[in-house]
Amino acid sequence: MAAGDVTSELMKAMRADMNRIADKLDRMEAELQSIRGHVATLVQSDLYRGNEVGRLTSRVERIGRRLDLHDPAI
Repeated sequence: MAAGDVTSELMKAMRADMNRIADKLDRMEAELQSIRGHVATLVQSDLYRGNEVGRLTSRVERIGRRLDLHDPAI
């Protein structure tokens, strides 16, 4: 086999490896984008729940004041 043939075969193999790497990178980028979307949804959900807890806490405190309820001293 001539040196040119060996080089050509080596280049073909390297090109095939690079194509597999590029394909894998594309799949990983798609998965990462999906994960980012899920994380954003979780953050929004957490913020909403935090706001709801704050709102409910305010309501309970207001009800406690209206009923003149007091926590016993510890």
